[in-house]
Amino acid sequence: MLRRDTIEKMPHITLEQTPVNRDRVRWQIILYVIATYSITYFLAQYLFVWMPASTRNLANKAREWWPFILMWLPGLTAFLFRFLFRQGFHDVGWRIGKRKFWVWAVGGTILVISLVFLCAYLVGIVHLSPKIYLNPLWQGRTVGFRIPWPDWTPDSKTARVLIRLGVVCTLVLTECFAQALGEELGWRGYLQTRLVQSGWRFPILLCGLIWAGWHFPFLWVIWDSYSPESIVRAFLFTLNIVFVGIFIGWLRLASESVWVATIMHAAHNAFFGFYTVTFQSGTDWIWVSEAGIFTTLAYGSLALWLFRSGKVKAAKELSAKSVAT
Repeated sequence: MLRRDTIEKMPHITLEQTPVNRDRVRWQIILYVIATYSITYFLAQYLFVWMPASTRNLANKAREWWPFILMWLPGLTAFLFRFLFRQGFHDVGWRIGKRKFWVWAVGGTILVISLVFLCAYLVGIVHLSPKIYLNPLWQGRTVGFRIPWPDWTPDSKTARVLIRLGVVCTLVLTECFAQALGEELGWRGYLQTRLVQSGWRFPILLCGLIWAGWHFPFLWVIWDSYSPESIVRAFLFTLNIVFVGIFIGWLRLASESVWVATIMHAAHNAFFGFYTVTFQSGTDWIWVSEAGIFTTLAYGSLALWLFRSGKVKAAKELSAKSVAT
């Protein structure tokens, strides 16, 4: 049996070609997914079902912070596994990444979401929302983050949209980045690199599927029903998350940067929130929400292009080389 230090000195043998290492990585993947899913589902069940009435105030406070807590569970679990298996943090993806990937991450995401709402607007599905006058300038996902409209705000809808856009590009994007970083340190910074090492086919797609399944407790909390509408929304949301995951996964491998993956994730959350507040429709969820048909088609087309153009394959090969060195 070859020792690890011997293997690393032989350039023609990569870690992916070592059966013992591959088996170990696969078991780590399975254990990580089980641990992350179990912690998430248990915490969701405890906060929203099992927590006794005597701790109601604590429960309400925890529920207000639920999105932030939820999004950091994958990263914290990944940190635990790194310590337990003495893996270090070299493969997280600490590089800043080339400028073009940051443009892809932010500009590409804004373009996709803008096209979704533009198409919906042109066919009359959505229209400019009067709620932009009623909602605060910024309502964060967690408790305490709320900014009212300043007194000097003009009555013009266009002006208010532009002011809100400026806040989204700064404060909201910063908040979403802090939340998304917890997920990306786990999913793309830990799980995806090991899926590449494992030798399993379609590691980016598989990571997206695992990521999508992990969202189910969040959907349960938001919709709190098992109606046919909720089932359809859950299906479309899952499909869309897989497609988004392919885009983020490609960015992580191609840029070798978890920061690029995080900013894309943050941009998706921030600008979807912006457009959802700016536009409205009685049935907009089926078309332009994160569980919408237009959204799924847009991200699905992008994911298909990434595969067919060979970009995903090239990024996977780059990642395999970098992990082996």
